[in-house]
Amino acid sequence: MSDNEEEAKVISPPYTRTAAEEAAIFKLKANFEAQRANVKPTIRKTFIVDELTFEKKFLRCPVCVESYSEIVRPPKILPCHHAICLVCLVQSFHCEALFRKNLHLGDLPAAVTIICPKCCIHFISTEEGLQLLPTDHRIIQLIDFVQYASRQTINFCNNHKDYPLNFFCELCGILVCRDCTSTDHKEADGHPVIDLESVLPKYLPVLDKAMSDIESEKETLQEKRKAVDTAIEDMEQAQDTVVKEIHESFEKLRALLNEREKEICEMAESEISVAKRKLKDKKELIEKRKEDLQGRSESLKAAKETGDAVEIFKVQKEIKEYKPIPPIKIPGVDDGMVTKFTFTSRDENVLANRIKNFGDFVSQTESTVTTKQDSTTTTSTTSYESSRYTPTRAYSNYSAYRSPYTGSYTRSYFRN
Repeated sequence: MSDNEEEAKVISPPYTRTAAEEAAIFKLKANFEAQRANVKPTIRKTFIVDELTFEKKFLRCPVCVESYSEIVRPPKILPCHHAICLVCLVQSFHCEALFRKNLHLGDLPAAVTIICPKCCIHFISTEEGLQLLPTDHRIIQLIDFVQYASRQTINFCNNHKDYPLNFFCELCGILVCRDCTSTDHKEADGHPVIDLESVLPKYLPVLDKAMSDIESEKETLQEKRKAVDTAIEDMEQAQDTVVKEIHESFEKLRALLNEREKEICEMAESEISVAKRKLKDKKELIEKRKEDLQGRSESLKAAKETGDAVEIFKVQKEIKEYKPIPPIKIPGVDDGMVTKFTFTSRDENVLANRIKNFGDFVSQTESTVTTKQDSTTTTSTTSYESSRYTPTRAYSNYSAYRSPYTGSYTRSYFRN
């Protein structure tokens, strides 16, 4: 640039808006903000499609009917704008190339004719050209859309195949479609029909209340079960205690019976031993008398056998001077009196009946009532006899016995 041109350049001063222009710009901004505030929010619509039908029509290769994949089976756009997966295109290329080779008996051709399976348009391409075909990114985006879209199962009417079950008949308790509400489930015929979306808000509170009541009842039953378990444990302890007391009581009776039995046995042994001792003394006296007589008899026989007059005279003199000994009297033999020993079970029947009815088992129930008044808890306990076990027997007679120690009377009943 020459010096004259540099001198000719004019530097313009910075532009400054006027007050009217600033007011106009402020007005335009205010109007824009007002219009944007009045714009209604965009209504997002939800469209429902059959996933299998949508996938079969748009997301599967029409040749192999396999799902497209961005890496394994990318959808390639043909010149006719139809899409086929790259695997099928390569296989088609190899088949056509092998056919051409066999037809001309030459080498494999570098390029072959590919036919679109949808519109039958022909185009020539090499294998590398098939690899370079553009990928249909619309299909890839649809695959991502289907993968991340929310799924909902929709049931269709059996009578009207093309209509979903969007309504609920409260009288029949079944799902119905739009056409069913005008045929078999008319509100004029007493079939109240509500929208399917209104069913849950209407009936869920009832279920929630029922579930709450069930949980409350379960908690109550759990508390009662714990109380029953505690009562069972208490009864087991009470059973052990009562059985122990019963055993102790009957052990005392057995001890008294054993002591009495021992005492009576000792009395019997003592009495019988004295009588036996007397009889043994009589037996010894008899044996002694018998030996004395045997001696005299032998001396008489010896004197008689010898025939010595002096000895016979001496013996007969001793016989004349012999004073007879009184006979031995044995009670029970001479007088016919026999001593017998027996055991008299005095009051055996009375004792047997008393023992059979000895003791009693009584169960008592305590009723505990807890009341709350003015933050004060009052507990009252009422005890009453709930059951009593007494052996069922028929008695007709009884005897009364007055204890000398306590002065109380005891009745003993005799069973028929």
